[in-house]
Formats: sequence, structure tokens, C-alpha cells
Amino acid sequence: MNLKYLVHIGTVILILGLLFGCSGRERYGQGISKDAPLVKVKEIYLNPSLQGKVVNLDGEIVSQCFSVGCWFFLKDETGAILIDLAPNLSITTKNKIGRKVKVTGKVVKTGEYKIIAKGVEID
Repeated sequence: MNLKYLVHIGTVILILGLLFGCSGRERYGQGISKDAPLVKVKEIYLNPSLQGKVVNLDGEIVSQCFSVGCWFFLKDETGAILIDLAPNLSITTKNKIGRKVKVTGKVVKTGEYKIIAKGVEID
């Protein structure tokens, strides 16, 4: 094979990799609900009527489980809350701290408030 041919093949592989492999978006579980209301973390702590309801949250991952990917903390401009992934799903254990995240889940209070995730989307 000549060098020019190898360069063309390499260029095609690079372009395909950029188009299909670098979106960076990861999806876990049932997806983000279009029907659930979008709430802020502070609303969950201040509004007891949200207990047992399915809600959407947007924020950033500020801490996570690195052993099995079973939880993380989501932080928005109003506060932070535990997102419990078990037993429904888990995320990869690669470092996701600082990444944007959307979550659909059920608000529960067992000592502290938390969200039992049904769907997670990480940018």
C-alpha cells in the first residue's frame, strides 16, 4: 500500500470517529420523562407535597460512587441532592464529576431527601 492511500483511510476513520464516537452523551434507564415537572433541588426540600412524585432535575454531578456507579449527588444553583440509582440502574464508574446531568426520578424521604432515579442523561 502506498502512503497516500493510508493517509486517506486514516482521515476517513478519524472523521467517522468524530461523527459517531464523540457525542459524549450517555443515557441510562428509562430516559428523561416529558411529563414530569422540572423542579429545583430547593423545591424538593421546601415542598413536602413532592414526596412520592416523579420529577425532573437538571444540574451537575458533584460527587459519585466509584465502586459500582450506584449513586451520585446532583447540584443545581439552589442546592444538592442524592440521586440513588440502585436497584433500577447504574452508571459507569468512570469519573463524571463536573458533567451536566438530567434526571427523572421519584422523590423519597428516608431520613434525608433523595431521588430514586428512573432515567439519567449525562452530557
